[in-house]
Amino acid sequence: MWSYGYRNPWRLRVDPHLGVLVGSAMWKDKPQQVNAPHSGDNAGYPEVETPCWTDGVLAPSCSTTAAGTPIAPPVLEYGPEVGDILSGVAVPGPDAGPLAGTVVVSDWKGAVLAATPGESPWATTPVELPPAASQGGYLWDLDADAAGHLYLMYTGTSMTGGTLLRLSAP
Repeated sequence: MWSYGYRNPWRLRVDPHLGVLVGSAMWKDKPQQVNAPHSGDNAGYPEVETPCWTDGVLAPSCSTTAAGTPIAPPVLEYGPEVGDILSGVAVPGPDAGPLAGTVVVSDWKGAVLAATPGESPWATTPVELPPAASQGGYLWDLDADAAGHLYLMYTGTSMTGGTLLRLSAP
């Protein structure tokens, strides 16, 4: 077992440079979280279900369990002002232009964020989407191929059919 304490993990990504990335805590009524655990880390579930970060400050309930076990808080967290269901986490390759060196996160409602790894919580900036994905609809998944090119699986509001979109570097 590498790490534990996740609620409803949606995606598991392994990046050779950043380690394991887990898009977790996929729930509609709570902040969405991304974890970058180290071996033996406890993400805190079922004790931690509340927002962990407020204005860059970690909530006390996200640092240790009631039994005193240290909690590895999420490295990235976003709320309903961004979206409501984390749908993908990917690490672009070195040829991804301005996205190189970031971790890209997509939300079901259409937001895509580029996060800069470093001290938690990671800083994020919105990623501009291709016109085909900015007309309403849902982002089902975000992934990177072996070369590190990013792809979005997108469907319109009717949820019939779908489109695979490549996020290209500007």
